[in-house]
Amino acid sequence: MPRTYEHLNRYEREVIAQMLKEKYSLSQIGHRLGRSPSTIWCEFRRNQVRGRYYPRHANGLAQSRLQLARKPQKVMGASKE
Repeated sequence: MPRTYEHLNRYEREVIAQMLKEKYSLSQIGHRLGRSPSTIWCEFRRNQVRGRYYPRHANGLAQSRLQLARKPQKVMGASKE
């Protein structure tokens, strides 16, 4: 069976922020969301600001990364021949 992955959504980021504020462990948060604790850790590490996790900021960063990943890049200095 092939693995499929889904990005975290805004609701899940809100839950992560609330549960982190309430001092739940990464395992408990992951279990609540049906995600791996490593997914929660990577989300926190990738989107933290000075050790704090802000879900709206994290969602904005994720959307920005998604747009950059899909944008075709132009090659500078290349000529058509």
